[in-house]
Amino acid sequence: MTARGLTQDDKLMMELQEKMTDLDIKSWLEQDFLSAGWWIQLAMFIVPWIIFARLAKRDRLPELALYGSWVLIAAETLDHIGYELGVWYYPTELAPLFPRFEEVNLSALPVIYMLVYQYFPAWKRFVAVLFVVAVLFTLAAEPALIWLGLYTPLHWKPYYGLPIYVAIGVVLKWLVGKVFAAPKGKSAS
Repeated sequence: MTARGLTQDDKLMMELQEKMTDLDIKSWLEQDFLSAGWWIQLAMFIVPWIIFARLAKRDRLPELALYGSWVLIAAETLDHIGYELGVWYYPTELAPLFPRFEEVNLSALPVIYMLVYQYFPAWKRFVAVLFVVAVLFTLAAEPALIWLGLYTPLHWKPYYGLPIYVAIGVVLKWLVGKVFAAPKGKSAS
């Protein structure tokens, strides 16, 4: 609440938000919770972190955590913008009261990007592998999510994301390189 107080529009928006939240919880309980899609999403949330725990090099955890956190922030931000603008829709929720499809933004994408970052530290191989991963995301993963009924593009084609997936990985690798090179006085390139 601001110093000016609540306007009629503010009150209406708050009332509508409360109704939307109630509908979201009701819908989740009746349609999503324990459905096949819900179980798939739960696995998509848990399994990548189990894999990461087994494959991550402990001596690189700070660097991987920074990179993964930035991937998570970028993915979450771009996904939220697309969802709010009606570019895509997620019919099933893992949990109500959270943005939809968090298992991808909070788990699958950061883990995949961190493993690519870890196993392919040289720029040339990193970009090549990242491009292959981006192609797999756009030509296999997104269509599979559509087929499973977990993702519905409205004004989006999966291949639109190809340059975005690559750009996220490249820009964030460069930034993390700058952060970790700074204390050592090295160049990140």
